[in-house]
Amino acid sequence: MRVLVVQEELVTSQIISQGLSAKGFDSDIVHNGEDALWHVREGAYVAIVLDLILCKINGYDVCQSMRDEGINIPILIVTAKSGEYDEIESLELGADDFLRKPFSIDVLIARLQALLRRGNLELNQTSIGPLRYEHQCRTCWVNGQEIRLTNREAQVLQALLFSQGKVVPKQALIHSIWGMDFDGDPNIIDVYIGYLRRKIDRPHGLKLFETVRGVGYRLSR
Repeated sequence: MRVLVVQEELVTSQIISQGLSAKGFDSDIVHNGEDALWHVREGAYVAIVLDLILCKINGYDVCQSMRDEGINIPILIVTAKSGEYDEIESLELGADDFLRKPFSIDVLIARLQALLRRGNLELNQTSIGPLRYEHQCRTCWVNGQEIRLTNREAQVLQALLFSQGKVVPKQALIHSIWGMDFDGDPNIIDVYIGYLRRKIDRPHGLKLFETVRGVGYRLSR
């Protein structure tokens, strides 16, 4: 599971990233609002840790743009702005939680995990049609039959489940699973979609993994 960390301060962003890594999360770090919007549009993230004090585009506008564009991943505001007005405005613009600096990394992680539980993404199961998936143990069932997945196959399936039926661009899937610095064969994602189709779709007469030509993939019911 990959989290986008948007903090202007280099040290703060590294502390957050290290804390996420210790709890099993992957993360990408950006330092301004313009890059943040590019990443959430192109990437497949389970949450964003967002500062309000950013150059180019501030955190308020990032938050509003995400919600206006229908990007509904959880937003945890982590900022030095401590006024009541700042918290109220952030929540009204669509943020899900607000944490003031200085903060405990343990509290930040706990808040983030609570947001994910609230969205039934991390600890609970997700179902689409006859497919049921347990996120915590990365186990998949179809019509009650367990399907054994490799780690990479499970990551691809999770990224598509997190998109909640929306099309995920191929490049976004690659960034989510292999990281932003991946410079291998971009067709690798097609290979893993093929593996999932052979394990999930074909044996059960399903067509869950839909190709959107020229764009990417999505899960259909």
